[in-house]
Amino acid sequence: HIHWRSVARRGNLVSKEFAQETRPGVTVVLDRYVPHPVPQSKYQPFEIAIKCAVSIAEYAMRNGYPVHIAADQGDMASPQGALGWDALMQYMARVTPTASNNLADVLGHHPLQQYVAIAVSTPDDNLLEAIIALKHRGYNVLVVTPNPASYPIDSDLSAEDFVSALERQNIVTRLVKHGDDWASVISNEDKITDSRQTSKTGA
Repeated sequence: HIHWRSVARRGNLVSKEFAQETRPGVTVVLDRYVPHPVPQSKYQPFEIAIKCAVSIAEYAMRNGYPVHIAADQGDMASPQGALGWDALMQYMARVTPTASNNLADVLGHHPLQQYVAIAVSTPDDNLLEAIIALKHRGYNVLVVTPNPASYPIDSDLSAEDFVSALERQNIVTRLVKHGDDWASVISNEDKITDSRQTSKTGA
């Protein structure tokens, strides 16, 4: 690995240095904070948020992106570092909506990778500032949230205003309604994408 051209020019030994090129990582952020009783139904926003998070992680892994998990650690530690598929599925199978901390606290105190995909189970205006701050800090952010008002759980909470507020900041969003194929909704555009590029192209 001697750089012969530099040796000839300088008259002393010069070696090449190599930097390992790796893909940027993806942090899948899971919202475990549900401030109201969780209905006993598989058609509930938290379960759909988990399915969306798994779909995003599967896409990222299939395309060679290291995947990390961020979630409230209060009553259940999330795995550290880049995950394999088995470790991811074991965590997702056990995770529950029992967090004591709002997702904004998780976003403010957890190390994140360049791409951040946030699965929001309960849209909350208090989250907006934290999510928008991530984009201003240079992260590429995707927010996926089920719309509770569309699910048969007797909820009048709508995620539409929440999503609209994010879109006004050019943050890529996916709103999942009851009956939607969540994988198709997520893959409608570039799944994990640079939101700055999306806003320029108008996609």
